[in-house]
Amino acid sequence: MGKKTTQQIFTLLCYILVRVIAVLILAYSIYLIIVEKVDELESRYFMIAFYSLLLLGSSFLPSIIERNWKIDIPEFMEILFIIFCIGSLLIGEIIGVYRMNSWWDGLMHTLSGSLIAIFVFSLLRMINDSEKNTRKISPLFLVFLVFCIATTVGVIWEIIEFLADTFTGSNMQRYFNDVAGEPFIGQNALKDTMLDFILNAIGALVICIIGYIDLKIKKITLIKRVKKIG
Repeated sequence: MGKKTTQQIFTLLCYILVRVIAVLILAYSIYLIIVEKVDELESRYFMIAFYSLLLLGSSFLPSIIERNWKIDIPEFMEILFIIFCIGSLLIGEIIGVYRMNSWWDGLMHTLSGSLIAIFVFSLLRMINDSEKNTRKISPLFLVFLVFCIATTVGVIWEIIEFLADTFTGSNMQRYFNDVAGEPFIGQNALKDTMLDFILNAIGALVICIIGYIDLKIKKITLIKRVKKIG
């Protein structure tokens, strides 16, 4: 194993920081649930514990992908992933910015669509450019696949939110008013979910347009490729 670069060391420190924060929040929420028995906020602390576990697990996702798929994810993508995890799970859900500022949720969904599209584009481009691959995919079809996969991941996440709301009584899909505690009616109940779909698609579409231009001019300047190491 070669000497780690400054960027790799910085990325590793970011992962460690995220994991330490997640463990501390998880331990504190469990303490309040079990020891302090904070009944009036029990469901809230259960959700905080869940998001802490999700944040902790997410911090290991890139290394799992690199190890199992034998690919090297560029450092800039890992940094963007860390920023997204912090913004979405720590700031958005645990601290509660989603409930205070609706635009933050939109920003995170747009960013998630872009991040997924960048990763999928890089992976498919690596496969398409491989010397072993004798059947090349056209640039238009490649970006179409990227868009479909990125938006599908967004759909899967909304299903997860729906199941979480159904079984835990949370409000991840923002189907009721947090202040009044009353459910929204009609299109207002669907507004958050549909806006998430739209923004996720916009984020993916922007990357697809950039990726298509990048493929047509034959230069790897706009999106860095995922490099094979195995």
